[in-house]
Formats: sequence, C-alpha cells, structure tokens
Amino acid sequence: MTSSRIAALTGRPGIGKTTAFVKIVELLRKDGVNVAGFYSREVCERGLRVGFEMVDLVSGNVSTLAWVGEGRGPRVGKYVVNVFNVGNMSKHMREQLETDVEVIAVDEIGPMELTAPQFVETVFEILNADKLSLFTVHYAAKHAVVE
Repeated sequence: MTSSRIAALTGRPGIGKTTAFVKIVELLRKDGVNVAGFYSREVCERGLRVGFEMVDLVSGNVSTLAWVGEGRGPRVGKYVVNVFNVGNMSKHMREQLETDVEVIAVDEIGPMELTAPQFVETVFEILNADKLSLFTVHYAAKHAVVE
C-alpha cells in the first residue's frame, strides 16, 4: 500500500464530507481526470430521512444502500442494509481497477458498507492498487480496513 496515493476525509455526520467529496470529484473531472467509484446520499420523505442511496460515478445509476423498516439484511441502527446492492457496487469498482481509471473514489467507508464482505475485500484491493484513491470514512468506523 502506498499511502501517498490515498486521501481520506473523516468526521462526524453532517459536517460536509460528501459535499467536499463530490466537489473534489467534479474538480478532478474538470481537469480531465478519469474517476470511478460511488457516493452516498440521503433519501428523505416528508422531511424525514428514510434511507440512503449509492450513486455510481461512472454510469450515474442509483441503488439502495439502506432503508428504514423491516427486511432481510444486516441492521445498522434503524436501517436495513441491502448487502446485494453493496456487493454489486463493489464488483463494479473492482472492474474499474482494470481500466484506465486514474482515481477510485468511495463515499463512504462506514458501518453500513462494512456489513458487506465484498465491500471490505474491494476496499483492500483499492488500497493495494496502483491507482489514486479518495475515501470518506465514517468517524466511528471500526475495522481493519480503516486502520
């Protein structure tokens, strides 16, 4: 792992990690840098947060990360994580490692994403790849991948 090729933003929820992440990705692209990965965004209904989605930086496709309520999958707080979707996003990021992508960008490494074994494996692959990488890291993330 070459730490000079890795940038990470961390902090408590709501301080602007994702906003900064998206701005950095936009600036890189404006300079002609090929960026792949995903960012997460809140889903609100009637002013209440009901879930999170992942937005693919290459295709723009949106998939559910976690949702309030009942369902199969690991529970993180009041949310049920869609491990299948996290796995699919992870697979897509691994595929991007084999392309001319210059930067792999991941928002975020957090408790929800870390419930998916494929995600953890993918982050390790990104960290060891010959690519630049940008991450946001949840302030309470406790896992070998962030240490």
